[in-house]
Amino acid sequence: MKARANVSAVDEVRIRLADTPVGTVGLLISVSGFTKNAISRASQKRERPVLLMTGDELATALAWPQDLPAVLQNKMDDLVINGQSVPKVQRNRARDIRDTVRRYVHVEDSPIFLINGEAASVVSCGGDYGRFIFSSDLPDIDWVTSGGAGVSLDIQSPVETQDDLLAIMAELSEAGWLSDNGHWNIQQAERNWHGIGITSLVTNIINWRDRYSELQIIHHTEEVSYQDSCRGGFFTFTTDISASERRRVSDCNLSFRLIGIPVELAPFQQIDRILRGELPLYFRPQTERSVEGHGLYDLNRAVVLHGLVVERDMGEQWVSGIIVSNPFADWESNEELRWLPRNVADSDLLICSLRQWHTLDQPIDSYRFERCEWAWTSDALVFRAIANWDGPALWQLPAGRRFPQQKTHGDI
Repeated sequence: MKARANVSAVDEVRIRLADTPVGTVGLLISVSGFTKNAISRASQKRERPVLLMTGDELATALAWPQDLPAVLQNKMDDLVINGQSVPKVQRNRARDIRDTVRRYVHVEDSPIFLINGEAASVVSCGGDYGRFIFSSDLPDIDWVTSGGAGVSLDIQSPVETQDDLLAIMAELSEAGWLSDNGHWNIQQAERNWHGIGITSLVTNIINWRDRYSELQIIHHTEEVSYQDSCRGGFFTFTTDISASERRRVSDCNLSFRLIGIPVELAPFQQIDRILRGELPLYFRPQTERSVEGHGLYDLNRAVVLHGLVVERDMGEQWVSGIIVSNPFADWESNEELRWLPRNVADSDLLICSLRQWHTLDQPIDSYRFERCEWAWTSDALVFRAIANWDGPALWQLPAGRRFPQQKTHGDI
């Protein structure tokens, strides 16, 4: 039946509950979902609870039956304690969540990609698994006068659905942690998608079918990784999402690298509440430096340009990065590259930051590699490649403009 279940369906279950022992709970399953009046009736009449389950929720429960008791208990708690009987897939509409994210980030300030003269929000290229993110902002948490090597903090989230994941992203955006300057990567078996900004990440998670239309081989899971900076360090936000209509979420983790233990812990407790963390929070001391680096001045590789990273500032468009063929793609067969983290070779393209920005209309003779930096969190590799350029003149940043590595988001 295509029609959504209405009030009469809820009332029919309630009538049948009248003939059962006290404490019996009703369960109404509707493949097509429920009308607003049906949801309202179930929320109001809680003396004999009727739980509502959609077809998508049922399919998930059948795929992972061991999770069914917990799912039903959560529904019961939502109804009895919070007065909410709304099925999750109806309560957290993905595009409504994307609109929520947009309200708390400055999309107009977000960098864009310019590929073949056309603006794009994502760079799609051949690639493989191996969690990593190309970043333009990798703060060195060890660049301080005091001793030690910083601390780490890891928070795990038990979310299980894509809608719940997106709802968490919306709350983290509202709290100022996820911005439209953070970098992200989505990985499939033979394809990587790279982007900048939480808004574009949410959009690409929602539009997964469009991304998959170009694929010949689809693995059962895609890996999502996001990196951003905050006052005192940086963090990664990673998760796995099933490549099917169920869009089941697993291994959702947020991992910080910080200068030290913050005096004010309330922001981290807030994040823990947003992620619905189930474990105590612990700051763990690092035993070695977080950020490593390597000079690329002698790298005998031509820079093969595929596109530009463009930002708008003071009424002008500035090139802050370049998209190039990955010069480390032959890592497997090249002994001279073994200093490099293996994950970096798993993408056909490399996104580099420019040490000196230039205006979009400035003629550039050539670009050259200069240096790369990287750091591991508990879940992912953050990699920053730095390039520079040759031209008629060495242009400087406009007055008051800061280099990307000095920007911070999610101030604590």
